[in-house]
Amino acid sequence: MRTKLRHQSVLVVIGFILLSSSAVAAAWQDAPGQGDKAYVPPALAEPPLPALPTRPTLDTDSYPGCREDYRKKNAPFDQAEAINRCTVAIDTYYRQNAALS
Repeated sequence: MRTKLRHQSVLVVIGFILLSSSAVAAAWQDAPGQGDKAYVPPALAEPPLPALPTRPTLDTDSYPGCREDYRKKNAPFDQAEAINRCTVAIDTYYRQNAALS
């Protein structure tokens, strides 16, 4: 009984696979050439890219040269004073050049 039931189940599964594949094939045959391709929109010509603006530059001649001056000082308070003085000079430099831009 079990082998007969198993044999019938296998036949049902094979029949289902054959029927489903033929149904899919019939659906594809209704519209030849349409079902096998995805929709591709028509190509649009893009306008050319605009020209890049000129590259901004900073005046490096007037840039403060005090960035490494604190290393010449031995005392920590003198180093902190040199760092603060240089920070103010660099901030002033950028503030002036930003106003010119």
